[in-house]
Amino acid sequence: MVDQLRTLIFQGQLLPGTILRQEDLAGRLGVSRTPLREALRLLEAEGLLESTASGASRVVDLTGPAAEEAMEVREVIDGLVARLAAQRGLAQVQVRQLGRLLDNMDRANRAGDKKAYLAANASFHLSLLSGLDHRWLDQFIPLVRVSSQATYLHLQSQTDRLLLSATEHRDILAAIVAGQVDLAEREARAHVRNALKHWVADDHPRSQGPPAAPGSGA
Repeated sequence: MVDQLRTLIFQGQLLPGTILRQEDLAGRLGVSRTPLREALRLLEAEGLLESTASGASRVVDLTGPAAEEAMEVREVIDGLVARLAAQRGLAQVQVRQLGRLLDNMDRANRAGDKKAYLAANASFHLSLLSGLDHRWLDQFIPLVRVSSQATYLHLQSQTDRLLLSATEHRDILAAIVAGQVDLAEREARAHVRNALKHWVADDHPRSQGPPAAPGSGA
């Protein structure tokens, strides 16, 4: 049930801002309302849904200013995660797992499968975060999951960006494995800035903001 709803959201069949009427949704999925309510609750905890003033569930709208705000936090979180991972080091099993996810990204790019790419993208960032076993950073798992899979989803032309994104992930992992703490953080933060630029490319930015620092890919 949760997987079904999550898929409908990530595939764009339940658009950002959509009010989810339980009776209609239960009929569409062929389920009773009791398990549906529990699924909606879990997706709210993940950050995919939010409650309206009336108590109804609504698909979170992560576009425009909302996307900018989410990625402002992501830049700090991802930078810290990369820094800590480089400081602490990764077990070989973690390196292999992350390497497989990078290979999945490459395969998805070759196949032109944007959704598969975004799934691997989310798994990469979540694996790095959860692998730290850091109880305070774990609170940001919903944000990382949602923003990782929402990035680029509504854009029609993103082939070049996804190829660059795959390269950025490899650079982040290489810096972490090499124990290059400062470089790992810089690569991770630049990756988020780059993602944001393309995520909101078709939206109306909240503000132009200050000029990007030299060498920061945006």
